[in-house]
Amino acid sequence: MAPDKFELEQPSWEEMLAAIEKQRPDMGEKLQMLLGRASFLKEKNVYGELYSDRQVEICFDAVFRTEYLRTRILDTIREEARSVKQIAELLGTSPREILWEVVELRRKNLLSLEKIDDRTPLYRAS
Repeated sequence: MAPDKFELEQPSWEEMLAAIEKQRPDMGEKLQMLLGRASFLKEKNVYGELYSDRQVEICFDAVFRTEYLRTRILDTIREEARSVKQIAELLGTSPREILWEVVELRRKNLLSLEKIDDRTPLYRAS
């Protein structure tokens, strides 16, 4: 395994939050607020429905994993511009998933297209 590859183990929410806060303090703050609202989500909504602990966990897990992946992408391209395929290989995920997040990060001006190398776009964290 190359030294700059990430481990494939699944981190806890606390570990993900720590990494996110380090890279993107604004997003870390939003996720902290979300965690603080967990009990609110377990109360009845406007339709009288209750959310189970499992439903709340599924929602939170999706949000945390998405933001954690975005943080890892930014960390991967902070020092060196890379292609979607290179990022996917380093992070052990599909290029399709990486492309989806690269588009979102680019929309938020968190990364930019540094250059095109032989028809392959290379991205770098802004």
